[in-house]
Amino acid sequence: MPPSPEASLSRSKKVVISLVTAVVLAVLLFAFCEVVLRLLGEQVLHTEPVNVVVEPGGRLFAAHPALGYSHLPGTYRVTVRDSLSFTVTHRDDGLRITRPLDAAPPARGTPQLWVLGGSLTHGWTVEDDEAYPWLLQAALPAYDVVNFGVNGYGTIHALIQVEEALAQGARPIAVVVAYGSYHDERNTFLRLRRKAVFLWNRLGDLRQPYARLGSDDTLEVEHAAVVYRVFPLTRYSVFVHALERLYNRIEESIHDSHAVSEALILALAERCRAAGIQLIVAGIYDDALTDAMLAFCRAHDILTVDIAVDLSRPEYNNLPYDSHPSALAHAHYAATLHAFLSEHLP
Repeated sequence: MPPSPEASLSRSKKVVISLVTAVVLAVLLFAFCEVVLRLLGEQVLHTEPVNVVVEPGGRLFAAHPALGYSHLPGTYRVTVRDSLSFTVTHRDDGLRITRPLDAAPPARGTPQLWVLGGSLTHGWTVEDDEAYPWLLQAALPAYDVVNFGVNGYGTIHALIQVEEALAQGARPIAVVVAYGSYHDERNTFLRLRRKAVFLWNRLGDLRQPYARLGSDDTLEVEHAAVVYRVFPLTRYSVFVHALERLYNRIEESIHDSHAVSEALILALAERCRAAGIQLIVAGIYDDALTDAMLAFCRAHDILTVDIAVDLSRPEYNNLPYDSHPSALAHAHYAATLHAFLSEHLP
C-alpha cells in the first residue's frame, strides 16, 4: 500500500529537521573554530599594496613572450617602504648593467660569462655597482660578465634564457646559475607562489612560465597570468583563511617542486654540454634543500659552488625594510664565486 499523506509529511519533517540540525551544527562549529583561531592570533587575508615606488614611470616590468616578463630598459630610482632607496640601470635588453654606462664596450671576441638567477642575482635593494655580477666583472676584466638576473625568476627562466640566447648565436664560455630552494615554488608556480607575488602586478603586467613533470618524467612548460584566486570570505574569516592555507600546502605536497627543479637543472646541463659550454650551479641560499640540489648536481657531473651567506645575520640583509642581501652579502657572493671561477675558467 502507498504511504499515507500523514506518513509522507512526517518523513518530510524529519528531513527538514535533520537539515536544519546539520546547518546549525555547522554554523556552531564554524563559529567555534573562528573564535579559537582568533584567540590563537590567526589573521584574515590581508592584501596590502606593495610598498615600492619606482621613479620615473612607476613600472619596472614589461611583457615578454617566452619569459612572461622582463625588466624595462633605463635607469630607475626604487624606494622600498618609504625608506630604503637604490638605483637600478638596465640595458636596452632589460638586463642590469655590470659596468658604467660610459665604459668602453668589451673588445670583439671577449669571452662571455653569463650569470643567471632571480632578485638576488639582479641585485634588488643594492646599487648597480654593489650587485655581485658587477663586482665579478671588476674582478674578471678579461671576461664580459652578463647579468641575466631578474626579480622573481626561477630555474625555469634560466633554462628559457639560455635557450633563447643560444638560438641567437651567443656562445658564452661558462654559465653560472644561482640556485636557492625558494626557486622550487617559482618553477611550478602553485597557489603558494601566486599568493606571494600577485600584488606585484602593480609594477607591470606579469605572466609566469611554469613546469610540470609528465608521466614519463619529461618537462611540460605552460604559462599563466600572475593572479591569485582567493577562497570566498578569506578577507573576513580566519577559519576560511586557515582552510585556504591548508589547501595550498596540500597542493604543494602533491606536486614535487624540488623534483621539477632537478629536471630543469638537468635540461640546462644538457643544453650547455651540447653547445660546449661549462655549466656551474651556485648555491645562493643557506638551507638543506639548496645543499641537496648541489649534491644532486655533483652526482650528475655538474660543477657546483656554495656562495651562500646566513641571511639571518643583520649585516647580510636590509631589514627592517627588506630581507634581500645587503652590499656586504653581495661582496661575499662575488669573492667566493671569483675564487672558484679563477680555478675553473680557462
